Amino acid sequence: MKLFEKIRLGNMDIQNRIMFPPMQKRRRDHYYINPKDCKDFYVNLAKGGTGIIVVEMTFINHTLPLLLGMFDDQHIIEYKNMIDEMHEKSKVKVFIQLEDALPGLCYVDEAPEDMMELFYQNFMSASVRAKKTGADGIELHGACSNLSKRMSLVKRILTGMREICGKNYPIGIRIDASEFIFNETTMNRTIDIIHELSKEKIAYISLSGGKSVKKEERVYFTESIKKITAEYNVQIISTDNASKYQLAESKLQCFDSDIVEICRAILCDPEWPLKTKEGRFDEIKKCAYCNRCMDSPIKRKPTTCRK
Repeated sequence: MKLFEKIRLGNMDIQNRIMFPPMQKRRRDHYYINPKDCKDFYVNLAKGGTGIIVVEMTFINHTLPLLLGMFDDQHIIEYKNMIDEMHEKSKVKVFIQLEDALPGLCYVDEAPEDMMELFYQNFMSASVRAKKTGADGIELHGACSNLSKRMSLVKRILTGMREICGKNYPIGIRIDASEFIFNETTMNRTIDIIHELSKEKIAYISLSGGKSVKKEERVYFTESIKKITAEYNVQIISTDNASKYQLAESKLQCFDSDIVEICRAILCDPEWPLKTKEGRFDEIKKCAYCNRCMDSPIKRKPTTCRK
């Protein structure tokens, strides 16, 4: 299966083409530090054979409660302990997703200049800390907002990240392919955005599905995007409800996606990659799509699976 072929991402080899995406789990203490149950969660995922794990929604400042942070040096050691153990017990590559609520809450041209400068500096400081944790790369959260209205800021952040982390340090970005909402991000607009992002020497672009919940509308890939990213050697990562390996494989074979994000299936059974690779399909705990994992964060509770 192509799903278990190695792939080159930036300057590193990934053991397979499976990514566990940055799923919000609301596991942290009141200092925004990941506690033991958060560490155990990610270490357990790593042992299951996933190629890349993205640690979710790590904020660059005091923004929202119950979410992880990277705005203080005290956050480094806890992350480092967790990532070191993930590396020790698996071949997984770990990325940290850095985020701030600002891009999704206001237009750049409406924000005060001093606020934007502070926003930029916070991202740079968080990037330095993230690399010190031993993370293999950084993902910039660019979804849930119209990047075309703030592209100059995104480019400045990406340039700054490369300067302080090193030109060979992998940096990816998560964006919406389409928000399926009038006058917001559309696929045509996304192609223009990806064309601009591909020039920034990023390792990958992860395409999300925006604000629509209608499964039939979720289209994450077009041949036009592939032609753009191939020109700049950027990997495309698609996401969807790929709970069965046949669907994940078809994304790689038919739609020419480079890596597939698999969330619910791996949350339900962290050993999904290993069991699938070894053909132990009857042993896989199957996701029932009960939405408990989706409802938990809304209720401000740690994300869990009922199985």
